[in-house]
Amino acid sequence: MNDCHNQLSKMLQKHITLNLSRTKCLTAFVISMLQCRTVNLALLCNAMPSNKAKSQSWYRRLQQFVAEVSIPWQILPKMLVSMMDLK
Repeated sequence: MNDCHNQLSKMLQKHITLNLSRTKCLTAFVISMLQCRTVNLALLCNAMPSNKAKSQSWYRRLQQFVAEVSIPWQILPKMLVSMMDLK
């Protein structure tokens, strides 16, 4: 993971209660959405970090993440404000 991944992961951990594996998945998910400019899981899985995981594995992992993880929408404004250092 590069510095961008680490910073985003730390910020997400401050606001969202997820285990480390889910946090890393969410971080990769967000960064790939920004890079690809899409929410299509089939396209996003090709932009995921490819240490040893195949795109099919990432596709299934993203499907499970979307199905199982629920993030309250109220967290988003707090995260954005904290990112901009607004008080």
